[in-house]
Amino acid sequence: MNIVMKFPQHTASTVSGFDLGLVFPKFPFSQVAALRFASLLHLRRPVSSPAPSTLSLKMIRFILLQNRQGKTRLAKYYIPLEESEKHKVEYEVHRLVVNRDPKFTNFVEFRTHKVIYRRYAGLFFSLCVDITDNELAYLECIHLFVEILDHFFSNVCELDLVFNFHKVYLILDEFILAGELQETSKKAIIERMGELEKQE
Repeated sequence: MNIVMKFPQHTASTVSGFDLGLVFPKFPFSQVAALRFASLLHLRRPVSSPAPSTLSLKMIRFILLQNRQGKTRLAKYYIPLEESEKHKVEYEVHRLVVNRDPKFTNFVEFRTHKVIYRRYAGLFFSLCVDITDNELAYLECIHLFVEILDHFFSNVCELDLVFNFHKVYLILDEFILAGELQETSKKAIIERMGELEKQE
């Protein structure tokens, strides 16, 4: 519902769902000042909402673990993709990160998003996130994931990921859920995995 605000200067402005006069009834707002105030409080919303298909959700699109030869050891997608598109994405991401000069940053634009990656021994851990997301936060996210794997498998190597892939997916599901970080405590995740180990 749109509310039309009337100002002392006989100007009007439309701000969706919010009336500044209710907050400051005696304060003389100009139209520009009112809109600035509303945008600062994140209360200014577009009059016509975009269609659901055009909405951009901030989330992790996918996570990939690949070796230098391009073999994908783990792939988790949080968006729907066809199998052919998944193979194409994995090939493009591998080609993008493996040929990148080590002196460059660990994040690079990928289509309309960006890929954040770190290399540990012969494995590349890659996350695809929104173009406006915090790169350093996701670099730490990758490092935490590697620390959890290292602690769980006692000095993890690539073969651990190959022969215990189901456990790696369990750890990942405890860590990231539906494209969002669920748990950032290494201790909590290790304890949950220990409980699952006892049930087997």
